[in-house]
Amino acid sequence: MSAWRSGPLSSSHKAKISEGLMGHPVTKEQREKIANTLAKKWLVTEPNGAEKLITNLRKFCEENKLDQGNMTKVANGDLKQHKGWLCERYSFARGRILDVNHLSKPK
Repeated sequence: MSAWRSGPLSSSHKAKISEGLMGHPVTKEQREKIANTLAKKWLVTEPNGAEKLITNLRKFCEENKLDQGNMTKVANGDLKQHKGWLCERYSFARGRILDVNHLSKPK
């Protein structure tokens, strides 16, 4: 707690802060920074068997004409594959430590 504040914010004060921030445009650069911060790492296996370590599944799916929802279902185990592609969260990649030297670098 800072010296100028004597406790939690009241609901009316929170509403005033929220109202003051509404309508402020978010630049494209800010959106990209936010997206990159929140993007997760994925281990994607191409139909030919080559593995890639990627960041930002949505962007990767757009570039490769894949459906992000179906790739997420593959990663969760709900689908076996999507258009021949396999996908799994990098942090859970088959419960093994990966040798990332043989994988392509994230885009």
